[in-house]
Amino acid sequence: MTMLKNVEANPETLNARMGITGRVRFEASALGGPVVVLEHPRGRATVALFGGQVIDWQPAGQAAVLWLSPAARLDAGQAVRGGVPVCWPWFGPPGRSLTEGMAGTWPQHGFARTATWQAVETGDSMAGPWVTLALTAPAMAGKGWPGKAEVRLTVVVGETLELRLVTRNLGSAPLVLTQALHAYFHVGDIEETRVEGLDGHVFHNAVALGPALAISSTLNSQIGAVTFAGEVDRIYLEQRGPVSIVDRRLGRRITMTKRGSASTVVWNPWRDKAGNLGDIGAEGYRRMVCVEAANTVYDAVTVPAGGTTELAAVYECGPA
Repeated sequence: MTMLKNVEANPETLNARMGITGRVRFEASALGGPVVVLEHPRGRATVALFGGQVIDWQPAGQAAVLWLSPAARLDAGQAVRGGVPVCWPWFGPPGRSLTEGMAGTWPQHGFARTATWQAVETGDSMAGPWVTLALTAPAMAGKGWPGKAEVRLTVVVGETLELRLVTRNLGSAPLVLTQALHAYFHVGDIEETRVEGLDGHVFHNAVALGPALAISSTLNSQIGAVTFAGEVDRIYLEQRGPVSIVDRRLGRRITMTKRGSASTVVWNPWRDKAGNLGDIGAEGYRRMVCVEAANTVYDAVTVPAGGTTELAAVYECGPA
């Protein structure tokens, strides 16, 4: 795998090189940056080059599945809240295993979500149209990060939405990695929403313990479905099976299956924290929930020199 050259972000040029009539189209978004639109008879998705971020997915006949902040902009140089941000090469604040030898202040959830990615390939398969975006670090990372890697995100839309995040270690030393596909889902009302598939799993409760900077022995155990009556910020451990968001208000079930991940994160900031964040809106917390395929400090990945690792998730939406 070769190092990437300068990022091309002109939609006209990208369409000439990689557009596929009726399937893959590059365009300038009303949010202020270039995007690629993937179209299929069963669904449509929009992927921003800024952040390598899916910002919209709408299955045919369904309301939008992903939640996006009303304040979202793709040209402000700031992380976009909503859609599916790529947290890479760390999730949350960088844990102690990742910060050794690092200088300076490092952003929450890494630097991939505030970098402009490069569109490198498109196609149309039996599963649906797809695009692959790529980012090389440390070129986009700033100074001080000790790693050297390339990360590629492939997005496929058809009957489902599929995301595949592949990291290749281009350095001569092992690369320790945490990461997440930080999906924000649109729900009718958070108090009429539950998350199934986590019963019996222990979890790190970040509301009580703070961010997971290191492995904690103080864990809780989930009993039944996850419901919401206040802030929820949890990492569920050794969780590899499907997880479903059951939305009673909208009458639908959104199911995530994943691979390359043993951590599932569930988050809703609730009223007070949402107000402090500033880009969710006064009642925005009622309309969203994050359910994330992740590698956290509890299942951090060590990628050998020259090796690769993949984190992937498939999302489908149907009646509850």
